[in-house]
Amino acid sequence: MRPLPHTFACFLLALGSAALASAPAQAAPADVCAVPEALRQIGAMLPATAAALAGHRPLTIVALGSNSTLGTAAGGSDHAYPRDLERLLRARRPAQAITVYNSASPRLSAQEMLLRLEQAILPGRPTLVIWEVGTYEAVHELDPDNFEETLQSGLDSLRAKGVDVILMDMQYSGVTSAIIDFTPYLETLHHVASYNDIPLLPRYDMMRYWSDQGGFDFDAAPAGTRKAMAAEIYRCLARRLAEMILGAHP
Repeated sequence: MRPLPHTFACFLLALGSAALASAPAQAAPADVCAVPEALRQIGAMLPATAAALAGHRPLTIVALGSNSTLGTAAGGSDHAYPRDLERLLRARRPAQAITVYNSASPRLSAQEMLLRLEQAILPGRPTLVIWEVGTYEAVHELDPDNFEETLQSGLDSLRAKGVDVILMDMQYSGVTSAIIDFTPYLETLHHVASYNDIPLLPRYDMMRYWSDQGGFDFDAAPAGTRKAMAAEIYRCLARRLAEMILGAHP
């Protein structure tokens, strides 16, 4: 970890640390959520979401995933990205009915998520599903080809119902990535997203960038600060998702 002093001071500011007093008074606070432009490209459209925004119709979003969508590392769903996303969207579109449902459950495989999608989520006719997936498969070294088939089945079901989807790949940790080979599953997610013209939030690369820059380095953080850091990471992810969603209809 090689943080620059100013970047580190701004990180402490995000956690509410008294260390802010040591930062240069004339320096503008850095945006701890900032990522390179290459990681901000949507690359695909959200037609149902754009139509709902344009028509000021209710926008219903379902977050499908496992522990990170539940906000487990930050202490629970009140600090998870779906809650922050709903707040951001409602603040930007106060006259529009916007609801974000958290439909995550711990340690779900893609196949289990597919069952939940088809049995419990699609019957509710959401506008958009944000699908965080792939960690279970990487941890258990499951067949990437089967993973791809499951993802495609889910996307086909969503498309048949006219529901938009944003895929989200795995979280980054230097320690975890040294033990678990995420590469085949990251490649599968990005391939499936590109093939289907589906937006993908590159969470893995975003978190790796923050870690490399000395901002959010979860591995090096003292245990007592990790919940606050996880909550801040989830807020950053919510900001990026809000940009993607609202960008569907500027």
